[in-house]
This record gives sequence, structure tokens and C-alpha cells, in this order.
Amino acid sequence: MTLFWRFLRRRRLVIAAWPLVVLWGMMGTASPQAQPQASDDPSPHSEATLLSEQDAIVPGEPLTVALRLEMEAGWHSYWKNPGASGEPTSLDWALPAGYETSGFQWPYPHQIEFGSLTSYGYSDEVFLLTTITPPDTLAPGTMVSLGGRAEWLICEEICLPAHADVEVTLPVTDEAPSDTEWAPAFEAARAEHPKRVSNWSVGAGQSGDRYTLILGAPDAPRPDLEGVYFYAAETSVVDPGAPQPVTQNGDTYTIALRQSEYAEAPAERLRGVLVAPEGESWTPDGRVRAMQVDVPVDTTLSVADAAGAGASSAGGG
Repeated sequence: MTLFWRFLRRRRLVIAAWPLVVLWGMMGTASPQAQPQASDDPSPHSEATLLSEQDAIVPGEPLTVALRLEMEAGWHSYWKNPGASGEPTSLDWALPAGYETSGFQWPYPHQIEFGSLTSYGYSDEVFLLTTITPPDTLAPGTMVSLGGRAEWLICEEICLPAHADVEVTLPVTDEAPSDTEWAPAFEAARAEHPKRVSNWSVGAGQSGDRYTLILGAPDAPRPDLEGVYFYAAETSVVDPGAPQPVTQNGDTYTIALRQSEYAEAPAERLRGVLVAPEGESWTPDGRVRAMQVDVPVDTTLSVADAAGAGASSAGGG
């Protein structure tokens, strides 16, 4: 299914001419402005390339490649949960037999305000890393092409579906490969990946249409969390446009979240990324701004309970 039709199936769309907004699936007909605009350029206002961190493939040894999206100033693409509107970037691989791939390793996003809507995505440039494991039967001295069809949505005041066939060709070797010139960019991308953090406890409660994230830091520095933001990993869980007020009581913080109006039922777990305010970190070394969260939602959990026995943050994000 093409990106255009996947986008049209979403219940909510950004309208091309702000401030009009329609909720797809809730209206009998939609204005033509509600649809992504057509373009003769297959990748308007943006460019996709596939890059490798190393200069060769070793049989059976995983290697990391990146889909690099470059976007013109003012334009943006989307995170895995695009928030109130949009569509995540995808890559449909066309690899030789025997290759295995991981999903994208998503850097933490930023908030994109469009009228009353808040979406999640990237501006300027993003590296979406993927691990590829080749078969161990490759013959050294041969060449292998890795690639596929990338699709993304590029938006400013209008949204345009974009695609590109991307490919990187590498030699096969039985010797240790060297890093390419792009290796520093790969490391910079990894620095923006959400991390597990052991010195914080995290619990989640739920009452009515509200969730509460409860953070405990008895053995950690206490950062100023005014402006911290939770990006839910799945759509239709948390309302991306609702405020997320923070309160602190000693070494315990609580973050109030509003359930998405599109949720069919309360979430059993809260999965996502907690991004600390600019200049703050979840670790004493100052290197982790984005913390992975994957915790069960406890409808009986109180602030006092969570402060004493909050679940550790781990898993998806």
C-alpha cells in the first residue's frame, strides 16, 4: 500500500490550508485540501539516501546502515508515532535471500505545532538506523547491493507524500571492515536514541481519562523537570496536544497525561520516551536526555506507592 493511501486511511489529517482541520473517517466527505498534495517531484523538499557505517560486509556479521532524510528549512517528517497527524517514515527492503533486518532505531522526536494540533517528528536531518545481518555463506570478493523503497510524508503548511529507491553497494570481505566517513554521524544518531536508565524508578497510574507517570530518583541528581515531555510510542494512547504538568514532592515527580480521545480502551502499559528539558539529563554524566519507558498501568497506584516501589524503566521507546 502506498504512503498516499495509508495517509488517507488515518482518522485525522492536517489540512493543507491552515486553520481548517478535518477528522478523517468522522466526516462524510473531505475537502480536497484535506488530502496530501500531488507533486511531480517524487521527494519534494527532501532527499533520502542509504548510507553504511562500514565500508564492507563480513559474512554473518551484522552491519548498521542508515536512511538519511534531509529536509528543507521549515519542512518536517514524522516519528514512529506521528502524534495528532502525519505518517511515519518507512523502508520496504528488497534484499537478497538470507538477509535479516531490524526495524528503525528511532531518535527521540520534537513537538511540531500546527494550529491546535501537536505532531511528533524531525526537521533538517535525521538518521534512521537499521541493523542488517547477512548470511554467513557470502563469498569474499563479491559485491552486494542493499536497498529498498523509502516512503515518508514531508510537511510544512501542506503535506506531500514522498518516496525514493535507495541503495548502497558494498564489497564482501573476510577481514575486519573500516568505518566510512559517515561513522561520526551514526554515533551522533545513537546519542539521540532513548536509553534505559537504572537510577530512576518509573510507575504509571490511571484514573478516568487521566494517566500519571510517577518517577522516583532517590539515588540520582534531581533535575529541573519543568517542560519534560512524554512521547507515547503508540498512537491513540495519550493526547499529544494536552499539557503535561509536572509536580515534585521530595525525590518523587508526577507527570499528568490525558488519554487520547481516540482511545478505544485504557492502555494496559505506557510505552514511550521521556525527554528531559533542554540542558537536563537523566544520568549524572549528562549524556541521556531521552529515557525509555515501558511500564504497566496500575489503576490502584498512588504517588506514595510508586515512590517506594516504582517499576524500573525498560523496554520499548
